[in-house]
Amino acid sequence: MVEFIARQGLKPLLLTHGQRLTLDLARDFRDAGLVRFLFHVDSGMQRHGWGGKNEAELNELRQQFADLVWEAGGMQCGFTITVSHLNLPYLPHVLEWCRNNLHKVQHVSLVAFRAIPISDKYEYQVNGAPVDARKFQHTTT
Repeated sequence: MVEFIARQGLKPLLLTHGQRLTLDLARDFRDAGLVRFLFHVDSGMQRHGWGGKNEAELNELRQQFADLVWEAGGMQCGFTITVSHLNLPYLPHVLEWCRNNLHKVQHVSLVAFRAIPISDKYEYQVNGAPVDARKFQHTTT
């Protein structure tokens, strides 16, 4: 897929959690024409071995990904972070880490947390039929 996109004259990027990325696989993506890895790393994710870590502590994981892409060479590296009231106080640590890694990290996206409010005030419907919003992944009271 990456090769196909690159052959069309476009610049392919890959948004990933990065959990199975190896140096060899990163080089394979580079050789196929990948321009940028964009890693989704934030404290709201369920990630083996990183549970309960705050954004500042997750800079260690971000560093591993940035170092891996840097070592593979020829690609940019970026990160997306979903921001909520829970991790907002830690964002200065993340941004400081980014400044310290400007040579390795070319992109950071801060995405506002979006959730369906659960309240007796709201009724959700699809095609006129009620929907139980509590069954959706991202809800909040």
